[in-house]
Amino acid sequence: MSPLFLELNEGDFDAYLPERASSNAFSRPRLEFKQRALGWAKSVADRLHSIGIPVDMEASDEHPSVRNNHRVDEQWIIFWRPAEQRQYLDPLLDQHAGIAQSLRNASPWFRHAFLALRLDSEHVEVCACLHPDAWIDLQAFHAKLNDDDRAQSIIDTILALPEEFQFGVSGQSPLPIASASIPALRELAQSLDEHRAALWFGWWISRATALQHAQLLGEQLEDALIALGPLYQILAWQQQDDVSELGRSLEAMHIQRSQAAAQRAEAERMQQQESERLRQVRIEQSREITRERVEYDSNRSRPTLATLFKSTSSTAATPPSPATPRTATPTPPAAIPHNRPVPRAREFTPKPKTADRPPPPQPQPAFTAGGTLDKGAQVRVLSGPFVGKIGIVAELDTRGNARVMLGLLSTRLLAEQLEAVVDSNERPSLQSSHRKNSLLTRSGK
Repeated sequence: MSPLFLELNEGDFDAYLPERASSNAFSRPRLEFKQRALGWAKSVADRLHSIGIPVDMEASDEHPSVRNNHRVDEQWIIFWRPAEQRQYLDPLLDQHAGIAQSLRNASPWFRHAFLALRLDSEHVEVCACLHPDAWIDLQAFHAKLNDDDRAQSIIDTILALPEEFQFGVSGQSPLPIASASIPALRELAQSLDEHRAALWFGWWISRATALQHAQLLGEQLEDALIALGPLYQILAWQQQDDVSELGRSLEAMHIQRSQAAAQRAEAERMQQQESERLRQVRIEQSREITRERVEYDSNRSRPTLATLFKSTSSTAATPPSPATPRTATPTPPAAIPHNRPVPRAREFTPKPKTADRPPPPQPQPAFTAGGTLDKGAQVRVLSGPFVGKIGIVAELDTRGNARVMLGLLSTRLLAEQLEAVVDSNERPSLQSSHRKNSLLTRSGK
């Protein structure tokens, strides 16, 4: 459970109505939701890091700006690769992108594969996205799809998502996650550049459903993002899993950039040395001019007091110096007597130590292991993205798989991943012999 609840309300959706998108008057309610969502997102980032997926968080602007084309009709909370990895790729992305492309899409996170929470006036969604501007990630994804073994692994990861999830190209009608196939993915990936839209995998919840289940939805959205984590690792290019061999090209481009930077630094150093040499020449010229002026002035005869004025008496009396007035030495304030008592130093009395209180009793778990794994039984998930969650078995098959309802989500899990539980607050039924005897008596008759 997140330490901060998302708790969507009517005002959160109304702040992103189309007629309010370009107004600064609604920046305050948008900012309140943004801060609440960022607090909720910290728990998501911690859980992703615990399963080996380090991410940084970013949020879109809540006020009209250049980055949102001066319209705020949606709010994004982004989970993307850490800053040091982006700093390695961003110079190459800048070199590949043109000025027109940068002006058309000023949001920086579309240049990388990412996970996201998105809210507008009609719905809320969680998703994993791959935009064509993220050409490094897109080329790596194409290479994985062209490898049959890796393509099948991608399909297995997609089909492991809950049944409520969908996929497709953003801006078009999505497809159910169960219909994912290798040809369909290849076709969608090839069409991204044409449509200038992102490849989208996620869960879409309407405004009415989100408000009806506001208390439960925050935890469900968090679990959905954790379930999308393995798919995000497939969409994002990784240097240690470089199927497309982009690492060599990237390394060569970095070498070229380093050589160009070294040449620029050498040119700047030479220019600085030349500027310093010219400055020293100007200083020496100025000193020479000053030296000539001093020599010219020293050769001229200058008037003195003896030549300007003639004294009438060589024994003129020197005027007496004025007498120095005598002043009384001031008495320092500490020496002046007064009748106030001398303050005494305060005595420090240590506070008595309070007795150590016993720790509060630990609450009993709400569910304990027990019961049988049947249809309708309560179970606890032992592994996977939904570990620790309590659900209800909706369906069992002969291969040992179970379809489990987890709130608004339903997913298929192996029987080894489940443990039957019972509610600790329910009292066990008492065994009584009266009921049994009466049934035997009736049967005897």
